[in-house]
Parts: sequence; structure tokens; C-alpha cells
Amino acid sequence: MATAGADAALVLRTLVGDAFKLMTGRGVSTKDAALRIVKLQADFRAGLRTSPPSTVAERLLGALASEGGGTASATHDTGAPAATAAGVTGGGGGSEGANGEAATAAAAPALTGASSGSGSAQGGSSAGGARADADEDMAVSRASSTSSAVATPTPSQGDVDMEGGGDAASPAATTSGGASGAGGEDAAAAAATSASGGAGAGGGGGGAGAGAGAGGGGSGGAGGPPGLFEPWTPKEADTEGISLARIKELMEAARASSVFREVITVIGRVCCDPDRVSISFLKEDGTATAPTKEDSGVDVEAIGEFYSMITATEGPGNALAHSLKTLVSELDMAARTMHNAAQLRPFLFALLNPRLEDPDLFREVATLCTAITKLNSGAGDVLRSWLARVPERALDHMVGVLQQFITVTLLEGRVVSKPVKVATKVLQLLSEANDLSQRLHGKHTVPFTSFYNDVVNEEVNLVDDYDAWQLIRAREAGEPVPRGADFAFCCYPALLDAHSKSRILNIAAQDQMRKEFRDTMLRAMFTGSGEQPYLILAVSRETIIQDSLAQLAAHDPSSLRKPLKVRFEGEEGIDEGGVRKEWFSVLCRELLDPKYAMFSENDETRLMWFRNDSLEAGIEFELVGTLLGLAIYNDVILDVHFPLAVYRKLLGLPMELADVEEVFPAIAKSMREVLKYEGNVEEDMGLAFDVIEEYYGSTRAVELKPGGSDIAVTNENREEWVELYIKYLMVDSVKDQYKAFARGFHKLASGPTLQLFRPAELELLVCGSQVLDFEALETEAATYQDGFSEDSPTVRYFWEVVHTLSPADQRKLLAFVTGSDRAPIRGLGHLKFVISRAGPDSDNLPTSHTCFNHLLLPEYSDRAKLEAKLRAAITQSEGFGLL
Repeated sequence: MATAGADAALVLRTLVGDAFKLMTGRGVSTKDAALRIVKLQADFRAGLRTSPPSTVAERLLGALASEGGGTASATHDTGAPAATAAGVTGGGGGSEGANGEAATAAAAPALTGASSGSGSAQGGSSAGGARADADEDMAVSRASSTSSAVATPTPSQGDVDMEGGGDAASPAATTSGGASGAGGEDAAAAAATSASGGAGAGGGGGGAGAGAGAGGGGSGGAGGPPGLFEPWTPKEADTEGISLARIKELMEAARASSVFREVITVIGRVCCDPDRVSISFLKEDGTATAPTKEDSGVDVEAIGEFYSMITATEGPGNALAHSLKTLVSELDMAARTMHNAAQLRPFLFALLNPRLEDPDLFREVATLCTAITKLNSGAGDVLRSWLARVPERALDHMVGVLQQFITVTLLEGRVVSKPVKVATKVLQLLSEANDLSQRLHGKHTVPFTSFYNDVVNEEVNLVDDYDAWQLIRAREAGEPVPRGADFAFCCYPALLDAHSKSRILNIAAQDQMRKEFRDTMLRAMFTGSGEQPYLILAVSRETIIQDSLAQLAAHDPSSLRKPLKVRFEGEEGIDEGGVRKEWFSVLCRELLDPKYAMFSENDETRLMWFRNDSLEAGIEFELVGTLLGLAIYNDVILDVHFPLAVYRKLLGLPMELADVEEVFPAIAKSMREVLKYEGNVEEDMGLAFDVIEEYYGSTRAVELKPGGSDIAVTNENREEWVELYIKYLMVDSVKDQYKAFARGFHKLASGPTLQLFRPAELELLVCGSQVLDFEALETEAATYQDGFSEDSPTVRYFWEVVHTLSPADQRKLLAFVTGSDRAPIRGLGHLKFVISRAGPDSDNLPTSHTCFNHLLLPEYSDRAKLEAKLRAAITQSEGFGLL
């Protein structure tokens, strides 16, 4: 069932389309219509406070119709066949328009509700779409789930488009002959003009829906501007660019004469003019004249060499800094009117400028970022694609410039200012380009951790940021919420590290827990019911799986979100968190035990994967998923060894060959050999579109497609064979097992907050860090109580012993004190670890309060005695009889 927010968004999109049709049909100019639409949207949202969406829309459309003495139709004009039979590209992105204004009715609603054709399914929803995030006249449209009409930015989302802050009457809308992927209802005016002006490159996801304008056909009508990838020439016929070879000639002559006047003149003439920069430093292989989405035609390496040469000399270097100021100002003024990909080349040129690292040029960094956020969605998509293909050194420089700018600006101002907002949006764009590079080339250009910003993660109040994010999402869903919040770092997860994301997840979980607790107490108060405000499990160690299954199955998902407490039958532990940790540990170990044959372990990687021949019922796999979800919800680290592919699947990402390499390395190696084999695959390898596998002691053939056993693998179809083989191994063969597992997991861990995570971050959230730095635990984390200090002899003995323990025994010690043998996300240096004096020297063993990470240590008289007692304690620690 659609949510109220989704209904409101749908009604608003229809209202925008009908209003555009009505006004342009009366001869109202597109600019005036666009301005009126902005007010109409504000009136619609205001009306939602008192009336249902459909009632508000009918009232507003009726008032609009009465202004001109006409009548409003509740449906779109179907008189233009080409408009109503609109071809949708980019997954619903664009609408082919014909017959001039008649196509407006199709174009506006198609683009205002556009969904990305390249968006992947996220958490069971079809991800895509775009919306305009009005932020002080600057915005980046972000992907939204079409099932909820809520914009949910995710690390995996490919299409993050740019739009000019919801300014429906921007020059880009009225002069470019079309809007490319105008995101959100506020950009509907720009989208609609593509139907009446010329060629519209449509689609929230970058798809191109061409609309032949009223003035003519083909590529935008008579006198219309060219399309995004059509031939382009500068405004001035005599405009000249510059090449690296020419710069080298000038520099050689200047060094010989010690006079750099001509070099400075060329820099001042070329490097401040976007048109001249657009035709400078082009490749020499013939690709320069016609940029494509995949190739800018710019020689990025040549630009880098140019900058290195110029900045090494004071005079030309200063000229370059001055020209940068003019260039970014020109780009900022022209960004909304850019209609050809060649005009985007100066953005690459400017982003590569090493002088951007100079704090004296921070104003230019802000202006450049502002200009980028003003680009229409199609142009922003192209720029992202180009950035995905720049060399590592180039992207690393761009990331460093923005990180420095955000860090310094935040520390100086202590507020999230407009410059910080636009820089954050551009840094997110670079992150998405980096992700695209990973999909294209098999690895990120730079590590995704390069985008984490320390100041954001350390200084920003994440509770306030989470609250702002919720308001933004609610507003995007069409819900009546107070005005105010227009920015949240949660919308740009590239900057947030795994620890911050886990804190956000915990904030959401604690909110939900408090809600469930409060609702339960209120029901008990007013109904007299004895409903328990906690989720309490009483289990036996001997039948822990059966007991846990039965009790968890008896609770609905809302009850699972209550604060969890566990009691082991016959044991003394009172659950302040420690007993709960041990329940997770014991249950997890039991469920993953090979005797249950639910998971298989790869001998080479030691990672667990679903057994496709498991006889266990789906309920057991669901319990494992629920266990992972509960652990995340209750901030508990688990000792599980799943491949990254499991977390990719939980985040809705497609399986790739790299995933097979983790789970089935030998098979992946064979696949790669087939792909790169230079001989005759069919004759030399004798493969078919089937898989021979062991099944209950025998072998069976599974066809990868109908009739696959009779279809030979050839040089021509081997890529299809690999794709189908991956799909069988990672999806089809374990479909039932994974479906149950995911169902259990998503009972507790789902929604937009989970989508903030990357797979590697989600793994870190579940498993903690495998790196155990006990030096950091001693020097950065440990505190002492009840008479102990870091200089106490017993404390010194303790740390001497700890550092001589084997890694396995160190893990046992960690589990003894904290309930988990893994480090938290940020490492042992950030773990609360308390050592208290538990009386004078005695023969008692050390004890612990795992709920508080608290070790109680008698003041043993010598190191040998301490070591013997400590080793005995950590090997006998399971259970709470020692406390």
C-alpha cells in the first residue's frame, strides 16, 4: 500500500503536469508558467495541513482555471499521440514529445517523477529517481525509492544528478531547448520546456528522451540549440585554445630569456575563458572534437603537466591564480545555461588546478562548487562519468582540495555554512564517480575511506543531523512538516565513517526502542495489561537454538525492537548487557556449527556461505538473519565470517565476479581464464551452459538457461556464460536459504538508515574490527579504579602478560572482559576498558562485568601468579557463575 507521502507526491506531480498544460495552452510563456508553478507547489504543501492531497489539488487547479475563464481537466490531453505514447528512457526518465506544446503534458509529469534506469534494487525497492533539494539556490538531486517517494541517498547509488536549486525559471530551462533529468517537482518547469522548445535530454537517471519542438524536427527545431553531445563551437569564431606542446615552447623561450611576459599573457587570455579552456589540452587521437558521456576528449595528464610546469615559476603561477578567479566566476554565471558536454570541460580543468589548495583561494573553491551544483541533471551525470575515468592522482587531488576546504571552513566558523554545503555535495559527487570507477574497472580509483571527513565525524552533532535528515525526508515525501532543515550530512554518506553511521543507526534504534517502551508502558497504564516493556528471553544452554527459535517466533517485529534482556536458566547473571552479549556469542557459534550443515566453509578463505543442499528448514536461516539484525539493533559485535557478498546482497547490490572470488576462488579463477583465453574456447575447453555439481553424494547437471546442456560456450558467448554462472552460484542456487536469512535480518535492520552503509562498513558493524591493537588499548583506552593506577605493580604485571599472550588468548581475554573477541569499529583504542583492584593478594581468579567492560583484578603479589590466574580465568569464562 502506498504511504500518504507517496500519494501526496503522486498527486503533486499530476497537478504540476495539468497546470503546465493549462497555462501553456492559454499562451502563457514558459518562464511565467514556471514561476507560477513554484507558488503552486508551496500552496499545495501548505494545503496538506488541513485537507487531503486530492482535495488540495482540485481546489488549486480549479482556481487556476477560473483565472482565465477556462475549465480544468483532471486528465492529460491525449490528442498528441507522440506525447501520450511517450518513449521512456533511463527507466522512466524521459518522455518523447511531439507537436510542440501538446507534448508538455507528457513531458512535465514524466520528468518530475523520473526514475533512474540504472538504479539498482535497494532493500526490495526499485531505487532511482531524482529530486531537487532546494538549498540556498543550490542543490544536488539524489536517488529516491520509488516505493515510498522518499529520497534515500545510498553509497551504492550510481545516478546522483545535479540541478539548479529548484529554480524552475532558470536560464537552463528557457534557453537550452530542454531539461536533462530535471529532478523533483520544483524542476518541473525546466522539464516541461523541453517539449515546446526543442530537444529535451530527459530522465532523472540520465536517459535521453528527445522531444521534437514546435519549430521543427530532428535535433531541437529551427534555431534551437544543439544537444548535449552534438558538435559545438565557441561563441566567438576566432576563439583559440592552447596545447601542452605550445606551452612548452613558450616556457622554453621564457626560461632562455628570463622574460615570462608572453607566457603570462597566454595564461591570462586562455585560462580565464571557459570557451578557450573548452578547446584546450585536447587529446590528439581525434576524440577531442566530439565529447561523449564516456570520454571528455580532454588530456587530463597534459593538464597536470601544464600545472606542474606553470606553478613552478612565480610569475606564471600568480597569473594562473588570477585567471582561476575569473574562470570559476564565469562558470558560476553560465552553469545553468550549459547545454553541450564540451562546455563542461572547464570544470575538469578547474578541479585539477593545484592552486585550489591555497587557503587564500577558498572563495574560488566555494564558487566552483556552487557552479557544479547548478548544472542540470544531464550535465551533472556527464561530469560524474568523466570524473570516474580520471587518473588516481587527479581524483586524489580533487578529494584533498574539498576535504581541506570543508575541514578548515567548519573549524573556523563552527557552523555548516553555504560553502560547506556545496563542497559537501561536490565531494559526494566525486565519491559516486569513484564508485562508478569501481564498477567499470573492478576497483576504486581512490579508497572510499578517502572521503571520510574527520571534522564532520568528530564535531557534528549526529543527533541533530539525524533529526534534520528525517525532516528532509518527510518533506520530500510530501508530508506537512515545519520549514527549516534543508541540509544534513546524512544525505551525503560518503563523508561519514563507519563509526558515525553506526551511531546514526543506534540513534534510530534507540528512538524506536524508546517508542516501543513508551507505548508498552502507556498501554499497561490505561488498560491494566501486564505487557513487558523489554524483550526478555529465557534460554537453556543445552537447547539454546530451540529455545531461541520458539521465543523469537512468538514475537512480532515491533516486539523485537524492545530493549533485549537474556537469562540463562540456572545461572546467576543479571543482564545489564553482558548476559545478552554471551547469548549472541553462544547462539551464533551453535548456528554456524558444521553439524547443522546450514553453511559451508571454504578451506582457502575460511568464509561461510549458504549450503544449497541444506536440509534445515527456512526458520533456522531466518533465525541467523534475525540474530544479525538483533545484534546491530542492540549494538553487539558477532564472531561471524561471512564474505562481503552477503552484505552486498543485504544492501540490494548485484553479484559480480569479485564476489565469486571470495566464496569460490577456484571457480572464479576458471571463469577469468575462460574470459581471457585467446584460443578457440569451444574446441579447446568443451564447456556448455550447465553446471556439474555434487548433490547428496552424487553429481547432477544444472542448466544455466533452457537447453543449456546442448549450447556450447564460445568466444562470442563466454561473457553471457560467466554472467549466468555467477547468477546461479550467488543467487539461484541459494535462493530459498538467502530469502529466509534476509527476511530475518530485515525484520530489524532495514530502511534508509541501513542504506547509508557500504558493504564493507556493514560488515564492520556486524563483526567489528579484526585488528586487535593491545598497545592502543593500554595507552589510549584503559582506565583504573579502586586504588589501581597505571604505575601499580599488578597493573604493570598485567600488561606485560597481555603483550606476551598468543593472538588466540588475547581474543579470549577480550571476550572475558567485554563479551566479544572483536574490537569495536574504531579499534581497541576507542574501547572503554576499566581495571579495578578487587582486594589484596588472594587465590581468587580475576572476574569481569562484561556489560561494563570491567576487569576486577586482585592485587597479586607477582607476575607468575597473575599470569596463572589470568589464563585460568579466560579459559573458564563462559557462564556467569564466577561473578
